[in-house]
Amino acid sequence: MSALFIRVILFMTMLMLPRIAVLPEVQAAPKVLYLTFDDGPSERYTPEILDILRRAHVKVTFFVLGFRAEQYPQMVRRMRAEGHEIGNHGFYHEYILGKPDNWVRHDVERASQVIQKASGVNPVLYRPPGGLIDKHEMSVIQQAGHPVVFWTIDSKDWMATSNEEIITNVMSKVKPGAIILFHDGVSNSRHTAQALPTILAKCREQGYVFKVLPIHRTSLKTALVSTVPGTKAQ
Repeated sequence: MSALFIRVILFMTMLMLPRIAVLPEVQAAPKVLYLTFDDGPSERYTPEILDILRRAHVKVTFFVLGFRAEQYPQMVRRMRAEGHEIGNHGFYHEYILGKPDNWVRHDVERASQVIQKASGVNPVLYRPPGGLIDKHEMSVIQQAGHPVVFWTIDSKDWMATSNEEIITNVMSKVKPGAIILFHDGVSNSRHTAQALPTILAKCREQGYVFKVLPIHRTSLKTALVSTVPGTKAQ
């Protein structure tokens, strides 16, 4: 058998073998979660929650009440100093649904002034107390320069009777891009503080990373109107 014939056979065999495509490694986008805390700061629970977040190297977004920022400005300063984002949750946690436009603007602006005085930064994001707001009120607030942010997962810590309840509520619904609602300023926040280390650990085991909510409107498209306005929470 000639050498030329053998070469032809080998060449034809190579053509008939299955092709294996070698593709460059693609880095998957990280699974991001946005943790948010409402109704604080509180003298009792906010420091504990901040300690947990610091030890875990996690940054979150706090939606602060104006009157509490006035009471505990040192807590708001600490939030900012430790790299957390600070949002506006109104002044007294009064529901704005049905309120006159001037009342709504005044409530948001009053809270902003107090938060800015405490933190040195004017809060951009706004979350309505209880999530209760209509389209007109949302427009009024957004025209004042405050994107309105809701949540996609309610931990229901404000009504929980145990930390296990909160863990189950969150972990049963967690998914990439979720905005999770917690509270650091209600009586049940003790359960939140107890549940938080486990939630952080379980989410990390599933490959999640934690980020503060972006304050730029273009980056907030998935965060804006994340729940149906009028859904009541605390």
